[in-house]
Amino acid sequence: MDRPILTGRVPGRPVSWKRAQSAGKRRYTDPAMDAHANKIAARVLVAARQARVRQFPECIHLTVWALWPRPGTIPVGHMLHGTDPSKRHPRPPVPDSDNVGKLVMDAIGRIRPKLWGDDAQVTRLEVLKRWGADDEEACTIIEVREDE
Repeated sequence: MDRPILTGRVPGRPVSWKRAQSAGKRRYTDPAMDAHANKIAARVLVAARQARVRQFPECIHLTVWALWPRPGTIPVGHMLHGTDPSKRHPRPPVPDSDNVGKLVMDAIGRIRPKLWGDDAQVTRLEVLKRWGADDEEACTIIEVREDE
């Protein structure tokens, strides 16, 4: 299937999954990560309702676009120096792509009623970290397709 089942756009800088921290016997998660996961869950739920999707298919192709704003000034030697500002370009390695994708999958798992039984239904995962095009806001774009 070529068309996405649903597409959701989450405004704000992309956030990656982080391991829970400990302080003595207490364990806690990063509040910024939890807040972003809740935003992702809310946006995906709205997109699912708009697309009239009650449950995802058994095999899912999940694409996550993590877009950061293009720096205002680009110094010589920077990876963006001399690139076309109207296009999206790869972003350096931090944060890890797998952790960006994991946060999105965990956030979708928080949605009630459940859209999927488990993130094991994701048979293909694409995470694209990019600098946004000129004047493009930071965001996370999530596309869900049936994987055939």
